[in-house]
Amino acid sequence: MSTESFLQTFGEDLHNRESFRRLMFYRAIVAIGRSIKPADGCGCWVYPTTNDTGYGVTSVGGKSTSASRLVLCCATNKPLDYKEDGVFMEACHRTPLCRYRACCNPEHLYWDTKANNAQRRELERQAREVAKVVSIDLFSAGAPASPLCIP
Repeated sequence: MSTESFLQTFGEDLHNRESFRRLMFYRAIVAIGRSIKPADGCGCWVYPTTNDTGYGVTSVGGKSTSASRLVLCCATNKPLDYKEDGVFMEACHRTPLCRYRACCNPEHLYWDTKANNAQRRELERQAREVAKVVSIDLFSAGAPASPLCIP
């Protein structure tokens, strides 16, 4: 959809907060689509602008948000402040399928709570520690057919 057709559809009253929000959301999605670079062999869509922890970041209407969250919101038709039962949902990366923080391929993402995401990360950290002790490659057994994308 071109900007002109979007404005015809949604922008009759750009002073209307909802129309303005939709326009900012649309512009951010277009900008992300132009910026994404496919990673070699793993199916990741890498967003080039990252924060200090390596996650892709962009802005919508002057507010910073993660590129993965924006893409997942668009793919699942959810608002940027998506909540379930009053709990803010995070865009999480499917591991071991994708371990690349700048990835914003919606097939590599899912919704989860911050608490569940933190618990999963802790369990993965503990499993890596055990794997080091017994000298095994944690992600080799049962890994997906495509290579892991670990930057």
